Amino acid sequence: MADAIASPGSSGSPGSSGSPGSSGSGAGSTPATASGADSEPTPLSGGKLLLAGVALALANFVVVLDTTIANVSVPHIAGGLAISPTQGTWVI
Repeated sequence: MADAIASPGSSGSPGSSGSPGSSGSGAGSTPATASGADSEPTPLSGGKLLLAGVALALANFVVVLDTTIANVSVPHIAGGLAISPTQGTWVI
């Protein structure tokens, strides 16, 4: 795990020759530099952007709906467990 934390120019990691950009073997190899533009994802556009926006909006709606249902049902849950409503909040 310490190999991943080591700086690119350090020679203390096994499998690394110590020079930046050299290819080593295993976990001690240094990552590619910023010159490789292929590693950056392309921004969404058109239909994919719309689909992603709708998916995020739907997910946010479901989270709010779930939280509202849970908060409204606390007194009923607390009554069924024969505890006070303040203790019923620990059920959530």
